[in-house]
Amino acid sequence: MRDITSHSNPRIKRLKRLMSQRKARAEENAFVLEGWRSLEGIMRINQEAFQIELICISDQFNPPSSLPPEVEVIRLPEPIFNSITDLEQSPGILTVINPRKIALDWTLFSKILLLDRIRDPGNLGTLIRSAVGAGYDAILLYGDCVDPTNPKVLRASMGTFPRIPIVPCSSDLLTSLQQKFGMQLIGLICREGTPIRQLTTLESFIVALGSEANGLAEELISCCDQFATIEIEEACESLNVAVAGSVAMFTL
Repeated sequence: MRDITSHSNPRIKRLKRLMSQRKARAEENAFVLEGWRSLEGIMRINQEAFQIELICISDQFNPPSSLPPEVEVIRLPEPIFNSITDLEQSPGILTVINPRKIALDWTLFSKILLLDRIRDPGNLGTLIRSAVGAGYDAILLYGDCVDPTNPKVLRASMGTFPRIPIVPCSSDLLTSLQQKFGMQLIGLICREGTPIRQLTTLESFIVALGSEANGLAEELISCCDQFATIEIEEACESLNVAVAGSVAMFTL
């Protein structure tokens, strides 16, 4: 374990960049998890898809169990540690993760969530959590979505992030899933779709939803095989996208 006591140390500057800059996370193929539960989840669940690069702990934090012996650990004074994260209560431990590129076998997937231009970190994190809870196999991000490794997304996912593949979705990939793998694309819309409880689905399907403000992109609407609507009272104009997506996933 190495002690670092200076704010100007390159390691501290790098951690701050990874926490705050999407570009830095993309260029370095790295992101930061906060808290012991997140590290424990990575160690227990999905080391095939994620490599633990570095562990950073506060000098006030006592790990509940042993840290991975093969991973470099640095220890910081509490004030320096707290300058890296914007959480009011110190998580005590930060973990730098390098995601590995692994080939996905789409033939094994029967339920997929497609998200179109979801830009709110809290909504994306909640949808990740719900997708895992509802037994979905993957999440596709279409268009300009918020970075799934944004710290606010990871916090909202409550440790479920490593449990489900989250991948960018191109038009070619969507076409392949529909035509080559026979997956049905179901668009979730506010009005005039089939009531979701009455919907008949194939054995494998993709549920697509867009933001509350913009809905689904026209090119996605043109690809849909069916449209589903969650029936709500007229006094309520629409549902938050995370609520609507969660209802849809647990219904289908």
